[in-house]
Amino acid sequence: MDVQVLGNAQIPLLVGAGEIDFGLVMDPPPTTQLQMQVMRSIPIGVAMPTGHALAGHEQLLLGQTLDWRHIVPAESLLVGDRVKALYARHVDAIRYAIRCNNVEMMRALVLSGAGIAVTSWLDVFRDVQEGRLAFVPLSQRQAKPLSLCLCVAPQRQLSRAAQWAMEKIREDLKALSLPKERPDLHVAD
Repeated sequence: MDVQVLGNAQIPLLVGAGEIDFGLVMDPPPTTQLQMQVMRSIPIGVAMPTGHALAGHEQLLLGQTLDWRHIVPAESLLVGDRVKALYARHVDAIRYAIRCNNVEMMRALVLSGAGIAVTSWLDVFRDVQEGRLAFVPLSQRQAKPLSLCLCVAPQRQLSRAAQWAMEKIREDLKALSLPKERPDLHVAD
């Protein structure tokens, strides 16, 4: 088995061309060259230290977070475009911001108490599960969730190893817990 980490734009092209067996893609472009095996909605929200004043909310609007320093994902990150659109409405209200182009650094900054970060659940769910961070989803009216998709080429004949790996990934995606499981955050088969 050969595992590769590629750019999100490359994966659909290589899967569609049959150069790789399957791929995990965030927000794949609509295409007939890919068959989506599993789709999981990944919410965008605010990551913060566990004792933070906002940690008890069920969901937030960005305007409720403006009194705290923000760690902002750079546009080069997958969530960057969505977050940029969110901040465009509040550009004058944000007093303090740290822009960062690395998810691990963003997590480290939030863990150190340097600020709060608007990011995806996938970026911080392990920290939340282990009690190091809190995550509160943003209202979906403000921040449309990302889609994490397991995809294959429609006519691709997969090896047993590829089938086994896909089944394991499918199970893991279905088991991925979401913050306060809500009906609007679902798994689609």
